[in-house]
Amino acid sequence: MSFLLRCLFWLGLVVSQISDREGVSLASLTQPARDSLAAGAEQAKDRAFASCRDNTEACLALAAKASSLMTPARAVEEPADTLRGGDRAPAWRAPRAKKDGA
Repeated sequence: MSFLLRCLFWLGLVVSQISDREGVSLASLTQPARDSLAAGAEQAKDRAFASCRDNTEACLALAAKASSLMTPARAVEEPADTLRGGDRAPAWRAPRAKKDGA
């Protein structure tokens, strides 16, 4: 995932440098892609509305299932304490050595 993000970063940098030198703005280069994405999203929304209108029960069941997937998992009621006394002591404080006579 980080490789993909790095590639997108460098590609964006190169495209912006090319567009600056050529006199073309990046917004005008990406406008057709944004327009087609917006049109595709609008069509997908219209199809989803039509599908839910035609088959209400299945749409409600799917929404209920999606809702249950989006709710946070139940928190553990009482977390287990796995720390020992030595774990709680500050790292800079060395444990005291026992004296021989004690």
